Amino acid sequence: MLAIRTTNAVPGLSVHRDIVLSFFGWAVFLTAATLYCILYNQFVAVSTDTFVHSFIWGFREYAPWLVITPVLMMQLRRIHQCNNSNFVLRYAGLVILMLSAALITRVGVEMYFNSEFGFVAGVVDFFPIQLSVLAFLVIIWEWCLAPVKVENSQQLPAPSVDEQGALEFSAAVDRPKSHNVLVIKGNGERLIRWDSVEVICAAGNYIELYCADEKYLLRASMKQLEQDLPTGCFVRIHRSYIVNIAAIDRIITQAAGNGVVVLRNAQQLPLSKSYKQALKAYKFATSQSA
Repeated sequence: MLAIRTTNAVPGLSVHRDIVLSFFGWAVFLTAATLYCILYNQFVAVSTDTFVHSFIWGFREYAPWLVITPVLMMQLRRIHQCNNSNFVLRYAGLVILMLSAALITRVGVEMYFNSEFGFVAGVVDFFPIQLSVLAFLVIIWEWCLAPVKVENSQQLPAPSVDEQGALEFSAAVDRPKSHNVLVIKGNGERLIRWDSVEVICAAGNYIELYCADEKYLLRASMKQLEQDLPTGCFVRIHRSYIVNIAAIDRIITQAAGNGVVVLRNAQQLPLSKSYKQALKAYKFATSQSA
């Protein structure tokens, strides 16, 4: 089960996998519960209930979870992809919502088959089992299915401002890279050349690639992307921007140490002081702003 965990799964495939696994898991569980019910009736209760009656009992007991489980998995995946301060609140809200949906549906099914069955009594009666099922599903998902975030286990001292830019530039020119990249365009994908990309911009969980008048998306972080860029073609100028060196026209420096990078198409991008060191390897025309 642990082999199912991934670090960077494609969103569409993850949703499909969650749906398939949830239905497969409940099919196995309902079959096992039915067989257990038959054995219990035969050897303990001495009842003559058939396989069909036993299956119907299990289906009535856990039918809401056939729909709730894939929804729960998809929402858990979304919450894990949103690294913000509302993580705990969103998680608690999801648990309450799923538990409420399961209770209301289960009590409604029971009231449909038994008109004398009361709603409040049903909620009290079914609450423990529904809460147990929800807790079990959440634990299984967190343990076996939640995407793993790979982090560096060794904490190194942070480099100085100038060292940071120099190290990042050095890392960018030391490794051979691919000249093409597979990007997202609309509902499909397209293979483009890196040398056609002018500006790379961070956009939440995605990266925006600008090629003349076209914009493409790439599922990655800026740090991951820097490791895949071709040798010596790009330079990072800001925590949110990477620029094709060939697209840079000039640099405007500011008294505070920051600056502005002016592209050949007249677009202006912010230049952080911490990344100015990487630009020193190139003799761009510079000017001083007020």
